[in-house]
Amino acid sequence: MALLSLKFAPGIELFRVAAALRKVPRRAGLLFFLTALLAVPASSQAELAAAGEYEVKAALLLNFAKFVQWPSAAFDGPNTPFHLCVWSSEAADQALRQLTEGKSLEGRPLQVDRLESLDAARGCHMLFVGHADVTAVMRLLHEGFGHGILTVGETEGFAQAGGVINLVLWQDRVSFEINLAAAGRAGLTISSKLLNLAVIVHDNPSAKRN
Repeated sequence: MALLSLKFAPGIELFRVAAALRKVPRRAGLLFFLTALLAVPASSQAELAAAGEYEVKAALLLNFAKFVQWPSAAFDGPNTPFHLCVWSSEAADQALRQLTEGKSLEGRPLQVDRLESLDAARGCHMLFVGHADVTAVMRLLHEGFGHGILTVGETEGFAQAGGVINLVLWQDRVSFEINLAAAGRAGLTISSKLLNLAVIVHDNPSAKRN
């Protein structure tokens, strides 16, 4: 699977879309921008890297959270921070820190944690998994550690192997897959509005890396 890559029509720059995603306060407006983003044709990795691939990915991650309901047990109280965790992606960690600085989600402070050990993921509410070390995450998911965690990946087969959301290229467009069974196991409820923009996939044991 190639890295997520985007190419915009003349005059539309990637950072402008990411900035727009950060500023949309209402879900209707957010869905408009997500739909527009998913309609953009794909191009080379080099073009996207120069434009800010992980700025867009960070914006998507943060906005995915606005369409997901976590079990009440996932939070100790109304002021418990929302933990956005990153595994094996320094670029995603930096982009998320810039995007979330001074911001909150549903009244909860946003906290970005770059994990040194997957054992620390048990305190996360969202876990973004970079291209490396997917095997270890998949093994833990199959052992049931992911309850209350929205797992998001960027590697082929991630959702089919038990991740909840995977960023993919599909028919030369940016898209994302959602595994509803995985979401159910995690105790998460995903809005139908987000599901309507996704490719729904199912568990596939053979997708798990060995």
